[in-house]
Amino acid sequence: MTTNWQQGILKTIDEAFNGNQGIFLDAGTDPFSELRQLTAKQASTDLPGAGNSVANQVRHLITSITMHQPQFMGGEFPNLDWSADWSQQQLTDAEWQQMLNELEALQGNLKGWIAEPAIEQDQEYATACIMAATHLAFHIGQIQHAAAYAKQA
Repeated sequence: MTTNWQQGILKTIDEAFNGNQGIFLDAGTDPFSELRQLTAKQASTDLPGAGNSVANQVRHLITSITMHQPQFMGGEFPNLDWSADWSQQQLTDAEWQQMLNELEALQGNLKGWIAEPAIEQDQEYATACIMAATHLAFHIGQIQHAAAYAKQA
């Protein structure tokens, strides 16, 4: 059974990925649909002034969510190469779709880790929930701005 604050965190994650509630994204916004409309070339386009692409932002979310797993399931933090998230590369359409599929699967994992953690629900757990949700929301916002530009490029 989830507590009220856990339900709030889960609602925040739903809003970030699905945007239907109009809480901090415009009502009816659907980030996954928007991302799936981008071609691999658009997603890989380096955005002026940003130094990264939509694909870099998505890759960073995948790494970030993966990093949070030990906070909910126990275990050691993985040794992650954060710089790899930001290295520019041209994706194929298949690679881009695979990246989106992976992010979508991780969304479900993250919600499960929060709702039913394998660790004690203490201050560290609560902090991990809040940090995961806010980091996700930040990057979804960046992705939306980058996607709007990439569609025009």
